[in-house]
Amino acid sequence: MQSLHRAQVLMQVHYPSMEDPKVLMHAINALQRATGLAIDGLLIWDDVDIRAKGLNQRIALFHGRCAPKYGLCSEELMLVRDLREVMVAQRDSPLTFRRKGSYVICSDALKMKIIDLATVEAYLGGTEAFLGSIGGIIHA
Repeated sequence: MQSLHRAQVLMQVHYPSMEDPKVLMHAINALQRATGLAIDGLLIWDDVDIRAKGLNQRIALFHGRCAPKYGLCSEELMLVRDLREVMVAQRDSPLTFRRKGSYVICSDALKMKIIDLATVEAYLGGTEAFLGSIGGIIHA
């Protein structure tokens, strides 16, 4: 929840005052961390050993084991995958830049991924719903 709160503060306080697209990427990073921690919590609650596994392996375990068992919807699963893909694309990108209030990530094949305010707000809403679903499962 702390990572979700951080993303909300970035989007509601810092982005409107600075209008720097890099803040959008910091918010996505916080959202990805929040979903990763929620996945870890559900895997631990489901008695899955996650000590030596990386994030990609934990996400695969979550998709294969927990999502079908608890009936999580496909939009929530796609959100987790999309957040991870954006962060990996930004990390591995040979070129990133700001343009017209957006953050542009170019791949090696020069395919562009554009992150703007509407995209991050959609991710924020989806993450809130995802965390609510995970919380409902754990606290039920």
